[in-house]
Amino acid sequence: PEKQREKSETVLRKKWMKKLTDVNPNDAVTDEYGVWPTKTSIDVLRTQPDGSITIYEIKIGTGTPINLYQLKMYWDGLVLSGKQPKEAILLVEDYRTNLKEMADMMNSSLNPPNLPNNNQMSSKYNFMIKKHSEVGLDD
Repeated sequence: PEKQREKSETVLRKKWMKKLTDVNPNDAVTDEYGVWPTKTSIDVLRTQPDGSITIYEIKIGTGTPINLYQLKMYWDGLVLSGKQPKEAILLVEDYRTNLKEMADMMNSSLNPPNLPNNNQMSSKYNFMIKKHSEVGLDD
C-alpha cells in the first residue's frame, strides 16, 4: 500500500505541476526541490516572476498534523538557505476543521528562523490547507 500511495502522490504532483504551468507559464515550477543538508525534498516549489515562492505538499487521503509539520520543515529549510516563501499549501483529499485551526495557530504563534543574511527576520508563516476538489486535482 505504501508503494501505491507514493505512486499516486507522484502522479498527483505531476498533474499539479502541469496545472500550475498551464495557468502561469512564466512561473518556474520544480518538484523534489531539496532543502536542509539532508536535501529533504519539497513536493512542488513555484517561483513567480516577481520572486515570490509558494511551496506545496501533496497528500492522498485526509490531512494530518505531520503533513503541516512537513510544510514547516520545508519553509524553515528555504529560509535558512536565504529564500523567503510567501505561502505554503497542503493539498489533501480532505481535512478536519481542527487541522485548519492548527495551521492558523502555527501562522499566528510560531516564529520562523531568521534569514541567514544580516540575521534579518523571516516573514510569518502562511500555511493553508486546500482540498484536491478546490483546486481541480480530483478530476
